[in-house]
Amino acid sequence: MNKAADTSVKLEENIANRWSTRSFDPTYEISDSEIIGLLEAARWAASGSNTQPWRFIVAKHGSEMFTKIAESLSGNNKVWAPNASLFVVACAQTHSAEGKERKLALYDVGLAVGQLGIQATSLGLHIHQMAGFDAEALTSSISIPSDLKALVVIAVGKYSDSTSLPDELLEREKVERSRKSLEEIVVFGLPNL
Repeated sequence: MNKAADTSVKLEENIANRWSTRSFDPTYEISDSEIIGLLEAARWAASGSNTQPWRFIVAKHGSEMFTKIAESLSGNNKVWAPNASLFVVACAQTHSAEGKERKLALYDVGLAVGQLGIQATSLGLHIHQMAGFDAEALTSSISIPSDLKALVVIAVGKYSDSTSLPDELLEREKVERSRKSLEEIVVFGLPNL
């Protein structure tokens, strides 16, 4: 499925072609090299004062950890996400070892996950970030360290024909991508094109 972004100027191809599918190929086995590539892309993201507050929990399809993460999902995420090849739980270390708040930690983790997503697209993979999970239950079931805050669960895998989705999700999958206009998101300083 081609869902390239409709933009006013040409974008880098992996940005224009990134989109969040709900239809993953359950037979695709992600390679260790692909996983390392995703994590390296995240690792090299910018961060405030170079604190690098991101931490990732990585679980391949079929592993006990993958099952525990799947069990924490809520709503429709339980229907489609278990077909992914990999789950990545993105966590933030919101305080330093000395207890000082890292005010940019959530922002920094977002940058790292953004780079992970662009790398996924460059590898012919898709990601779908999910806030629909029980963070407290997940933290308990997989023993996430107390200094970390689980922010999102990211499903990673290859796109598959979306006909295996229930009708409601299939319709959402086929909807054309859209974004607010530049005029809506730029408060001051939008150039005239």
